[in-house]
Amino acid sequence: MKEKESGAASELRECAEILGALIKDEQDVRKLSSEQIRRLINERRIRQAELSRQKEEWELTFDAVPDLIAIIDKDYRIKRVNRAMADKLGVSPAEAVGLTCYEHVHGTREPPPFCPHAKLLTDGRGHRAEVAEERLKGIYSVSVSPLPDPEGNVIDSVHIAHEITELKKVEEDLRESEKNYRILLENVGAAVIHFDTEFKIVMANNRVCRDWQMDLETLKGKSLRDIFPENEAERYERRFLDVAAKGKGAEFEDLIEIGGVKRWMMSRIDTVKNAEGELTGYIEILYDISDRKAAEEQKALLEAQLRQTRKMESIGTLAGGIAHEFNNMLGIIIGNAELALLELPEGNSAHHNLQEILAAGIRAREVVKQLLDFSRKTDGALKPLHLSPVIKKSLKLVRSSIPVTIEIHQDISAEYDTVKADATRISQVLINLCANAAHAMEDDGGVLNVGLDN
Repeated sequence: MKEKESGAASELRECAEILGALIKDEQDVRKLSSEQIRRLINERRIRQAELSRQKEEWELTFDAVPDLIAIIDKDYRIKRVNRAMADKLGVSPAEAVGLTCYEHVHGTREPPPFCPHAKLLTDGRGHRAEVAEERLKGIYSVSVSPLPDPEGNVIDSVHIAHEITELKKVEEDLRESEKNYRILLENVGAAVIHFDTEFKIVMANNRVCRDWQMDLETLKGKSLRDIFPENEAERYERRFLDVAAKGKGAEFEDLIEIGGVKRWMMSRIDTVKNAEGELTGYIEILYDISDRKAAEEQKALLEAQLRQTRKMESIGTLAGGIAHEFNNMLGIIIGNAELALLELPEGNSAHHNLQEILAAGIRAREVVKQLLDFSRKTDGALKPLHLSPVIKKSLKLVRSSIPVTIEIHQDISAEYDTVKADATRISQVLINLCANAAHAMEDDGGVLNVGLDN
């Protein structure tokens, strides 16, 4: 019974408080019926219960927020903190009330120079600062917002500190990674260019800047069409699109004009994608292969010369074999001509004809001898040698192998023509030179001048 009376007394007090509130709200209770009063009391109870529920939810939310939250007055004293802030200070939320913020947060006797609350009290506006605080064991992004009174005067501020220690570590790691990336990029020994999906330059290493004679800021944002003629730019764009369509990198070789100089470049093109696998650009790595191309051309030339040399050796061997056969036949012709001349008197009409046959045979034998000398293999030993006879002898062989429309003019006037050389090789060189010259004149004829001077 006592509990019921206590409950009734509590209810009466609640009703009295509600009636007092109604009167305070300037409602004339005397004009209201008992039913209306009960309804107003119930409505007021419902509103108060809702307000209590909302307050409780706000309190729970306030304490559940992981960021550090504090309300600070104009004297830098804490008026309220959430659970996270109290834990960082090592006190309960109630114990934090009244503490001076700069003393208990920063351990100083006055607000630090970066204090955003001090700036807010000066200009009445919100501020933000990054604070590394050992007492709070971390780095925080602190924002302060003004709390004005009904007249608009700033009386308090709300501090929200979001810990960014891990973010700062990630940023530092990214900076270090970018630094290492740049070091690698500058020492890779090739030109490296990063293009976006519109074929505009995003990044390039110093090799590109040096080759294209532009600084990086000038290069950034330039498209392929800004750098190359339109037809070339279109060809390069198609390459990038083909690489993206096939989903794998590809290599190309081009003769490109860079800095006014044409160079052979080998390029490797690969796609750049984000974490979701979406295409964000392209990477092109260019290697200067001009030296390699020149070496390949030189190699091809030397191989052609080697093939020609072997061909000439084969021809020389063949010519030597044929010359031996001719020499044998010429021996028979010359021998029989000499025997016939001995049997015929000089007055005989056939005597003159036999002399012509003998002279022609002797000249032919001399040509065959030159062919045999030319085709004969030597040990390549260098010996003292008079050049004049070698040249004259070689020119006789040349004369028999080039068209009659080409005249050979000799000017061999050297008095001191002794050199250390191999006669066969000198003859081969001279015959090759004369053959090349004759080949250039074979259509129209001309004069082949050969000279030897001191």
